[in-house]
Amino acid sequence: MEAFNRRDIDAAVSAGHPDFEYYPPREFVEMGFMEPCYRGPAGFRQYMSAWSDVWGAGLRTEPVELVDLGDRVALLAEFPARAQGSGVRFTETIATVSELKDGKAVRVHAYLDHAEALEAVGLRE
Repeated sequence: MEAFNRRDIDAAVSAGHPDFEYYPPREFVEMGFMEPCYRGPAGFRQYMSAWSDVWGAGLRTEPVELVDLGDRVALLAEFPARAQGSGVRFTETIATVSELKDGKAVRVHAYLDHAEALEAVGLRE
């Protein structure tokens, strides 16, 4: 998360498995902001570029809770932001569920709702 916040893409991709896949929130895909899936280091770089285009370079993700589920990890976070086009400030929630392989994230699904992410791993908020 620290690497993401400082936009250190090399450090961020080094934490991922070579077969890494990132699935952004379905809402972002449906709005046309992002692709349905980003694969590997090049895909993650493309995702980071798309993220910055929509939310700007100053966006930070602030972890709220980390749930260790053995071969999966759920991260619940907030991101205070300002929309690129309008300049409107807001705070949103985001959550990721990461599947681990060889100790590295191989598949990450993102959600805009903490409860939806927890439900995806069989938990309730």
